[in-house]
Amino acid sequence: MISFKTILHNGIINIPSQYSSQWEGKTICVIVLENQESTPSSIDIENNPLKGSIIFEDDLISPIDEPWETDE
Repeated sequence: MISFKTILHNGIINIPSQYSSQWEGKTICVIVLENQESTPSSIDIENNPLKGSIIFEDDLISPIDEPWETDE
């Protein structure tokens, strides 16, 4: 197994020369992952698409009719 970074040009992946001879003529499996150079260092709370509010309805805070069972 080898791992390297390269730039795809016209659908062609170039294997670096230090690896190409050992893989020449062999059937290989290629997995392509997008390289994400920058990752956000913190979550932007103000622009968070998941930001929202919770409204507690009466039925959510009413007592449960069934008794609580514990494993003793």
